[in-house]
Amino acid sequence: MGEFEESVVISMNTIQFITGAIIIISGLIVEALAILGIYIFKFGLNRMHSAAIGDTLGMGLICFGICIISGFSVTTLKIMIVIFCFWLAGPVSSHLLARLEITTNRHIDEHAKQIDLRDKKQGDDYESI
Repeated sequence: MGEFEESVVISMNTIQFITGAIIIISGLIVEALAILGIYIFKFGLNRMHSAAIGDTLGMGLICFGICIISGFSVTTLKIMIVIFCFWLAGPVSSHLLARLEITTNRHIDEHAKQIDLRDKKQGDDYESI
């Protein structure tokens, strides 16, 4: 290999590492904001929303950054499977916990409006509520 080819290989590895590091740092920032949201919000559903966003987006970015740094290999495939499992299980568990909160909280009307979409008629506009 000549000098030029070695410097190109080194710089591509450097670019790959920097890109992966930026994505991992972005995921860590999302996770930190989610943790902050859990402590700031007072109502359970708001806290749950903050945790779900942090779980889905933050962990996805962190795992994607690790995939970029490690390059395409069997490890990358395993990390992609982990991302898929996070994205499949996280929203489902958050939805189940939110439904539990709505059905068991007697004072839910003080914190949130409930709309029964089964009663929606043709032409009704719920965006103005």
